[in-house]
Amino acid sequence: MLVHFGAKEENIIYRMHEGKQHGIIVETVPEECTLVIIPDASSNDFEEHRELNEQGKTIIVMDHHEADHLSEHAIVVNNQFGYPNKSLSGVGIVYKVFQALEAIVPKVEEDYRYNVGMIAPHFLDLVAVGIIADVSDVSNLETMYYVQEGMANIHNPFLRTIIAGNQYKLSGDISPMKISFYIAPLINAMVRTGSQEQKEAMFLAMIKGDEIEQEDEGFGNTVSYADKALKICAAVKRKQDVLKNEGMVKLHLKITKNGMDKNKIIIGKAFRVADTLKGLIAMQLASAFKKPTLVLSKNKETNLWSGSGRGINQSDFKNFKDYLNSTNLFEYAEGHQGAFGAAIKDENLEKFIEQSNKDLEKYSFSNNYKIDLEYTSNQINADVIAQIASFSNHYSKGFEEPYILIKNIRVTERSLTIMGKNPDKPSIKIKVEDVNFIIFTTTKEKVEELKQMKYINVIGRANENIWNDDISYQIMITDYEKAIVKARDLF
Repeated sequence: MLVHFGAKEENIIYRMHEGKQHGIIVETVPEECTLVIIPDASSNDFEEHRELNEQGKTIIVMDHHEADHLSEHAIVVNNQFGYPNKSLSGVGIVYKVFQALEAIVPKVEEDYRYNVGMIAPHFLDLVAVGIIADVSDVSNLETMYYVQEGMANIHNPFLRTIIAGNQYKLSGDISPMKISFYIAPLINAMVRTGSQEQKEAMFLAMIKGDEIEQEDEGFGNTVSYADKALKICAAVKRKQDVLKNEGMVKLHLKITKNGMDKNKIIIGKAFRVADTLKGLIAMQLASAFKKPTLVLSKNKETNLWSGSGRGINQSDFKNFKDYLNSTNLFEYAEGHQGAFGAAIKDENLEKFIEQSNKDLEKYSFSNNYKIDLEYTSNQINADVIAQIASFSNHYSKGFEEPYILIKNIRVTERSLTIMGKNPDKPSIKIKVEDVNFIIFTTTKEKVEELKQMKYINVIGRANENIWNDDISYQIMITDYEKAIVKARDLF
């Protein structure tokens, strides 16, 4: 972007944070820099802005995080101040700045890499992935437009390489859900767990992707920046998964052994967990215990417990971060309501546990499903499922995939099929006319329990399944219960 507006590439210095850091670290800013640009962070770095400003530097912040006020010593572009679309994430703010600059600043020369005309839209693929990866609300039409337009026009060579390498999983199309499962985690793993050298490889892949980085003349093999980065991303993701799962299992055992799972808010005391993994482990623990979760580690020098907090989606407890701040026991809780960083003094931790148990005594964190559609088993058919599934390329946070309640599904030996190679972790298919109801990875005990129910009510989501050019329609079961059926309910 800067080169496009006349900056010389040799005058641009960039720095990638080590681990999962945010904002400005003043001592890392080179003395010779006159312009400092910070994307997706730093709205609250008031002292750092002042210090750099006093050194004669201009600071531009492009951010979406909440702040008490606008900095007096920086140019802050933040949609939380006076812009109607509050859900646009950091990558969207960078795009808005690019749009504005392109509208008012003359281009030095036509960039040969792009078609004639405005260049900003060429980067909407990166904007779309960034919005989805940040789990931003897409219900605003501007945000939805960026996501849809970006997914429909993948230009970035590194993104194209990731998609090509995951064709089997992506099944030939791109959707927010598939980006969330198969593309964003690779990039996220590199940012959180990769070395600086590995992050550099991914960064260069996004810029130079198709260019050849290495060429082995002896064997005639060539490696592009994008191909090299994809291999590194996959390796780093595997490493991250191992570390995350090990940390999660240890904390889960520790929490249950010490009875901490009885608390209203789960607190995992992690002594040997990297900061970059705390949020991921907190998310897994929140899902396992179905309670808001903090994963914290203690700094012996500062006597502070710090780490990450994660809420639970299927709960009415939506303001986890604000609740922590309202107790006046935390040094800070900053970020999004359901995903944030927090710190608390050691002497306040037990006070918080006691207070939260009292404050939330009557609060149930059990799954609460907002039912969007309701049918009986004799009303559901493939045409209905096909219509609901046709919107799959739009479903994302703020425009969630609908939960469907289907009542009075009959379970018989003939309609029920056991699937999977592992008999201890079977999957289940219940066929009702031309619709399959699917439960993945359950237990033998659950299978027997299901057979005894005879009739069930299920909550699930619609899915179109394509296999060997054969299309079938499914309900992926999220939850179910035994149905009490009267004769009149079957007609």
